[in-house]
Amino acid sequence: MKKKILIISHDANPGGAQNSILNFSKILSSLDFELHIILKQGGLLNKEFENLGSCYLWNKLDITNSNIFIRILNKFINLNHSNNLKITKKINILNPELCVSNTITNYDIVKGLNKEKIKIITWVHELNYMFKVIEKVSLARPRDVINETNFFLCASKAVQKHLLDSYEIPVDKTYVLYEIISDQEPNEIVKENLSFKVGGCGSIGWRKGSDIFLNLANEIINVMKLRDISFEWLGSHKDSIGLLQFEEEIKKLNLEKHVIVKPFTNNPTEFMKSINLFLMTSREDPFPLVNLEAGLNKSPILCFSGTGGSEEFALKDNIFKYGDIVSMGKRVKFYKENLPLLEQDAKQSKQKASQFTKQFKTKEVEELIMKLLSYG
Repeated sequence: MKKKILIISHDANPGGAQNSILNFSKILSSLDFELHIILKQGGLLNKEFENLGSCYLWNKLDITNSNIFIRILNKFINLNHSNNLKITKKINILNPELCVSNTITNYDIVKGLNKEKIKIITWVHELNYMFKVIEKVSLARPRDVINETNFFLCASKAVQKHLLDSYEIPVDKTYVLYEIISDQEPNEIVKENLSFKVGGCGSIGWRKGSDIFLNLANEIINVMKLRDISFEWLGSHKDSIGLLQFEEEIKKLNLEKHVIVKPFTNNPTEFMKSINLFLMTSREDPFPLVNLEAGLNKSPILCFSGTGGSEEFALKDNIFKYGDIVSMGKRVKFYKENLPLLEQDAKQSKQKASQFTKQFKTKEVEELIMKLLSYG
């Protein structure tokens, strides 16, 4: 008889944590586990989750985008409550051996599960700043999820350290499971030598450091006078305030001819193939999947220390003191003037990134699940 596992994803949008739990679920499906999946919110990855097992949409009615009558009525009656109770009841009857809950934001789901029979495993993808943000905008504190959790998966060593230091979780209740990326394409990646491109990626704003990206572009273009180089940022939302601010800053820094901003895409592979270097300018990121996507596509990453899990992946010479855009800029210049060394580091980055693919991670995930099934 197949072992049942419940997967909870905070949503089905094409982000790093979501793609990791999707790839994790694909591995479990290939190992012949019976999957039941709750999506706290839907998204573009809905179909992929639905292909893996029974899929349930929490808060099925989209109140925010409903008419005013529905929104007013919902203030007096929780219109999604009945649907959510049915899902909880069904899962408790199914009685899965494990629940793997993605991120620390799913308290309203896990609180209703039968903890005497279902082990709650939380895969944590957040660090200090996001813990604080979630406390501000959510009715449930991260501590509530922690109290409900039997065992913690940590997206990086940085995440593990945060849990140990801030919440005094015993180390033997944690395991570092790095993000899991889709298997790489078999064809060889050939970089165009017609131009030298530097890329960055993420939602425009403080946490992803899009302003740092522009300051670095300014350092290289206007201070170092290295003109034959271009910068591309992937991750804009059309008509957003963030995009407007980003474009205004490009103009003020006289970088219109050197910086391009591109909209979000479900598949960043083509973008990663087109760049020579990837700048991880995030102020805080547990273990960005884009690092792996860049590495698989032969783009070494440059990052700052003390900002999360990026330094657990980056090559040693490409990690800089936080905010030191001068040193990072010099490294970009070095790579542009030493293309054979860039190619050498690109191959090393690809080799490192390949260790995080679904194919490579299958054995580790299988051994981990068997350990968790017998845990406690």
